[in-house]
Amino acid sequence: MKNPDTYLGAGLLKMTTANGTVCWAMLSEAYCKAAVKNVEQKLSEDGKRLLSKCDTPIKSAYRPEHDDTAGLKAKGVQYYQELVGVLRWAVELGRVDILYEVATMSTHLAMLLELIIVL
Repeated sequence: MKNPDTYLGAGLLKMTTANGTVCWAMLSEAYCKAAVKNVEQKLSEDGKRLLSKCDTPIKSAYRPEHDDTAGLKAKGVQYYQELVGVLRWAVELGRVDILYEVATMSTHLAMLLELIIVL
């Protein structure tokens, strides 16, 4: 029987640690590439595209609580929630470098949910 090579979008690797323990490792590369491809496709459908270069996921001076951008409609809220879920899984797979940004954006999920209920 062949060993599995993916699980929930993550790459799997059977490895042996320095002390001889055999274990499985989850890799985030394939999942992250697929996530970016999906976002690029969605943006393309809307006539938009990702920036070609970003130094950080969120600008250091960005404060979402001060953002006065127009609110999302229900469809936009659902997509935002989906994207945050995708980012949370990427963090679980080892992309801890984006943990702060994902946590910051996650804090607004409850606020968005209240917005839908009010509408």
